[in-house]
Amino acid sequence: MKAIIYLLIFFISLPSLNAQFLHPTTGINNENVGSCLTSTCGGTYLDDGGAGGSYSNSINLTYRVFCPNTAGNCVRLTFTSFSMEGMVNPAGPPPLDCYYDYLTVGNGPTQNSAPIIQRPPSSPDLGATTGRICGTPTVPFSYTSTHASGCLSLRFRSDASVNGPGWSANISCVPCAGGPTGTANNDCNNSTALCNNLPVSAVSTGPGIKAEGCTAGTCPAGGENFTNWYEVLIATSGTFMFTVTPSPIGQDYDYFVFGPNPSCAALGAPTRCNDSGTTGQTGLSTAGVNPVEPVTGPTWCTPMNVIAGERYYVVVDSWDPPSGNYSLNFGGTATFNCAVLPVEMISFAANYNMASKQAELKWVTAIENNINHYSIERSVDAINFVEIDKVYSYTGNSNLTNNYFYADPTPVINEINYYRIVTVDNDGRKSVSNLQAVAFQDDNANLALIPNPAKDIVELSFRSHLNQYWNISFYDSKGLIKKQSDYSAQKNGINKQSIDVSGLSKGMYFIVINNGLQQYKRKLIIE
Repeated sequence: MKAIIYLLIFFISLPSLNAQFLHPTTGINNENVGSCLTSTCGGTYLDDGGAGGSYSNSINLTYRVFCPNTAGNCVRLTFTSFSMEGMVNPAGPPPLDCYYDYLTVGNGPTQNSAPIIQRPPSSPDLGATTGRICGTPTVPFSYTSTHASGCLSLRFRSDASVNGPGWSANISCVPCAGGPTGTANNDCNNSTALCNNLPVSAVSTGPGIKAEGCTAGTCPAGGENFTNWYEVLIATSGTFMFTVTPSPIGQDYDYFVFGPNPSCAALGAPTRCNDSGTTGQTGLSTAGVNPVEPVTGPTWCTPMNVIAGERYYVVVDSWDPPSGNYSLNFGGTATFNCAVLPVEMISFAANYNMASKQAELKWVTAIENNINHYSIERSVDAINFVEIDKVYSYTGNSNLTNNYFYADPTPVINEINYYRIVTVDNDGRKSVSNLQAVAFQDDNANLALIPNPAKDIVELSFRSHLNQYWNISFYDSKGLIKKQSDYSAQKNGINKQSIDVSGLSKGMYFIVINNGLQQYKRKLIIE
């Protein structure tokens, strides 16, 4: 039965064979990559104008990547139509080269993958050595990856005038020698569990057969390039730091960290992520300033404060095709081991029920092996947790999906309540879920938010004494302050203060106002 369940999940997760994938017009987060890496063996790749339109002008070498989702296969693109401006450089000496608008096909998963030097039939790119395609070559013609990753990367350039119908290409996969194995730690589900803090040395051949970790808006822009995945279970609480050292040193390595307690099916946004374009050492260090850095930022991010029982995925990513290996060295005061608890938690959510005035917790598991019970823990500061109840495993051992529910009848009034599920097996080992935050919505609290949800401006309406000073803070669901402002009450009674929230990302926040003696809290949705 276990194999059947996994097979169903696998096929459901595949992109549709009829899916259409457009070429991006702009890059993500100031980079040239314009779309998340796509793992597929089917669908159609089109210019940005789609099946019935022309491509846009002034596209500056944005690119996207297609990789196989089947082990032992490589991606093949078969162009069934192709038409764009076909002029070659009139001033340049031979060999002639596509000059104004052109597409290149890279053999590999990154921007700098070597272009495939192949002239389609009737291409005007006679004698060129850059692999550029332009004009109206005879179709069909195909490109097949011979790279160890099995991937192809497509870069497109158009000038400011004259365009054309563009292209359409069918995506398929073909068996290939030396393609991705599907068993290397290039994918989350094949991650390497680290049993101690000793250094690791490795080299990566590609992004694997699953596209993972890309949010399409921030770091990691475009997702994976050449990645290795590591799983870390924190044994003792403390600070968590590491250094990635390329060899030779002049390579561009990045990284991202997921957790605490993610699943491969739901990684979420990375806790730490670095897309810096600077070569050399990188990692988590006291030299870091921010938890996330873009391509223009420094190579270091801030250390992490981790808690015993938490689990993380550390992903080391080479932006260039690796010319050597790297070493991964760990620092900080935290220790870790590889005694990963045999439970797979698919989801965990917590919400406030206004009718019953209870916090309702729901979690779903897919695999349970030797599980004793689930400890329900609550905190008001996201640091100090207390057990409020236990829910015992239905069977202790199961390969089926199990749904659990718990209602907290006494959440802390006018506080943000943080919940987590601690899984305890029969040997006493523990694993801690991610945090869920719930605001207790007391109808008598003297704070209202209008509108809610909000987009640009939110008005706070609250009761105060004249000239009373208030600090106003916006917390995200992880308890981090994202915005602050101050207000001095203009009158006795209800005061109103409008705040610009256009700079906040979409999601759930908690508004906390405090005058030193009183504190009110409310949940706000930014859409």
